[in-house]
Amino acid sequence: MNEHNLKRVSWKIEKRKLADLKPHPKNPRQFTDKGMKDLENSINSIGFMQPININQDGTILSGHARAMKLKQMGEIEVDVYVPDRLLTPKQEEEVLVRANANTAGQWDFDILANEFENFELEEWGMNIPQIENMPDLSILDDNDNDDKLNELADGVKKAIMIEFEPDHYQEAYDLIKYWREKQLYVGKYLIDKLKQEKDKL
Repeated sequence: MNEHNLKRVSWKIEKRKLADLKPHPKNPRQFTDKGMKDLENSINSIGFMQPININQDGTILSGHARAMKLKQMGEIEVDVYVPDRLLTPKQEEEVLVRANANTAGQWDFDILANEFENFELEEWGMNIPQIENMPDLSILDDNDNDDKLNELADGVKKAIMIEFEPDHYQEAYDLIKYWREKQLYVGKYLIDKLKQEKDKL
């Protein structure tokens, strides 16, 4: 039977013994010491808030790290999401990938930067981009530094913050992302369009 003709899968929460769960042989996730420590801190701080996804036979589809860490912490049972029918191997593979890659949202880095503390975000397991090869900014302390500043800024793109009403923000974000992926220099395109509108006045 074609997999697309199968009825939609429904998931329910059950209690399963950790000893009965088995890792998927194709699990594409790799675990780091930092990631496992962050996970342990999260469990100790706010509890186990995200059930593990398994197939009916106990094969882990999402939550390998959680299962491993809970075993290390001495837990016996865990909440799991179980499908109402046995998933096909292809569906298992899809869950393995989608559970980590198929998120509808995206981070609002302005809010993260202005409303949260970086050290807390890092403690909570978020990777904060670090700026590498920072230029020597000590020249900013000099009075006679125009030539040095011009040399430092030569060829560096500059950014202008443009405000959008909430109803327009997502559309603007999606359009800019789309054209950047098409290798369009959005800044020059915007200048040309604004100049055209100005000439009409």
